[in-house]
Amino acid sequence: MIIIQKLTPKRSFYLLGYEFGVLVALEIASILENKGLTGTVFMLGGTPLDICNSFNHRFKNISAEDQQNALIKHMYTLITSKNYTEIENELGANKSWNDKVECLVRKLPSNIQYTQILLQGVYAKIKMLQKYDFKQHKLHSQLVLIRAKLPIPDVDTLESFPKEMKVHNIRAVLAHADKDLACSNIVNKYLDKNIIEAYENSNQCDTVLKSDEFVKNMVSESE
Repeated sequence: MIIIQKLTPKRSFYLLGYEFGVLVALEIASILENKGLTGTVFMLGGTPLDICNSFNHRFKNISAEDQQNALIKHMYTLITSKNYTEIENELGANKSWNDKVECLVRKLPSNIQYTQILLQGVYAKIKMLQKYDFKQHKLHSQLVLIRAKLPIPDVDTLESFPKEMKVHNIRAVLAHADKDLACSNIVNKYLDKNIIEAYENSNQCDTVLKSDEFVKNMVSESE
C-alpha cells in the first residue's frame, strides 16, 4: 500500500475527508492504525451519521426514478452549461438507470466513457449512503470534526465518538463546507509546526511544475 510506504518512516499521518470522504478517511485511519501508525483525522462536514442522515433527509420523499432523473439533469447542466430541458422528455421514455445514462452521453460531444464512469460512481455513492450501516472503529488517532450546518441539527450523532474528539462548528451548509474560510484556520491549528514552516518557505510555483513528476512517481511505485 503506497500510503503506508510513504508514512512508515514518520509513523504519523493526516487525513481529511469531506462529506462522503469522511467515511473513507475513517476506514483508512483504521487500516493505518492496524499497521502501527497514528495521526489526525479531519471530518469536514459532519460525522458519518450526519452525512448519511443529511442524504436520507434530502431524498426521503423522492422516488428512485426521480433521483436518477435529477442526477442526470444536474450532470447535463454541469457538463454542458445548458438547460436540461433538452433531455427532460427523453428521460421519461428511458426506464432503466443505464438507459438514462446512455441518454445523457448521446448528448455529449466527447468524454463519453469518463461521463459514464462518473455518473455510475455518483449514483452508487448515493445508494450506498442511503443503506450505510455505520460502525465506529475504535481509533487512537486525534479526531477533529469540522461540522457544517445540517438540515437535521437536533439529531445527536456524537455519542459513538470519544470525548477527546475536537468539535468545531462552521457557518456553511454541508454542500459548501469546503468553501468556508474557517476550515483552513481550524486545520492549521492541528498541523505540526514543521509542516506549516515548510509550506511557508516552499516555492508554490515549483510545486505545480513538479506535479507531473510526482504523479509519475506515484504510478511507478504502484506498479
